[in-house]
Amino acid sequence: MTSLGGPARTRQGDAENLFVITLTLSLKNKAKSSAVRVEGEGDIALQPRVWSCYVKFRHTTNLAIHRRIHSGETPYCCKVCRKGFRQSGHLKLHERVHTGERPYPCPDCGKAFGRLVYLQDHRRVHTREKPYYCEDCGRCFSRPGNLQTHRLVHSAEKRYKCAACGKSFRHYTGLKAHRLVHTDSRPYSCKDCKKTFRGLGGLRIHERSHTGARPYVCAVCGKAFKELNVLKNHGRLHSGEKPYGCEKCGKSFRQLGASLQLHSRTHGDGDGGLKEPPRNRRTARGGAEDKNK
Repeated sequence: MTSLGGPARTRQGDAENLFVITLTLSLKNKAKSSAVRVEGEGDIALQPRVWSCYVKFRHTTNLAIHRRIHSGETPYCCKVCRKGFRQSGHLKLHERVHTGERPYPCPDCGKAFGRLVYLQDHRRVHTREKPYYCEDCGRCFSRPGNLQTHRLVHSAEKRYKCAACGKSFRHYTGLKAHRLVHTDSRPYSCKDCKKTFRGLGGLRIHERSHTGARPYVCAVCGKAFKELNVLKNHGRLHSGEKPYGCEKCGKSFRQLGASLQLHSRTHGDGDGGLKEPPRNRRTARGGAEDKNK
């Protein structure tokens, strides 16, 4: 199936099996109307939901599946959680969430995944391939979702607002982590010392203080760290990168922390204007208090 923006181009002999669907909407009366033209056989009326598209199909079954996008029909329902899907294949993939089935193992490390696309994304960890790049700063990412999240750094927009205190965030994960500040819930506890945490990520980082594990190793000097974010900050010692800038004078710093805050006071600013500040990863992990030194 391909989406086209103009007239359909077909090879000779395909016309009899080619279905072209053109969906239109009258915005004035909000009428739900459309037509499907089967070439050589006249027009057949359909009733899809509000949308406009131009898609061609060679088989009626593909056309029927496509129509569900416009109608909102989800005939395949999960027996466990009742979530609906347009295609049976999508339901089968979803059912692995409940069964725990992970049929796609990584040949490099053995980690298994429920979907092939997840395995393909994971393998870039080993190959270090980063095919998705930011057009604004050139930074590259291994997953399209990470690039989409990163792009918010270049925007001043903070779309996610806390209903309790009004504080806004660029990322939904930042808002989600922040909401825990307004509650006393700390459901994750350390089995060794019983210390509690708001998030699972905070607990996992804390557990390394008992095990001594430092899984993040600098490729340049070999120094190891407990947290990935600390390794990234350390890497700037080698690269010379200083991504955090003062809005008043442009002076740059390697880390978003005390140095920049102290500098901002020279301008009479309490918190200092920051250029492209990232979300607080420590908060997003659930209030981890353990620091690498």
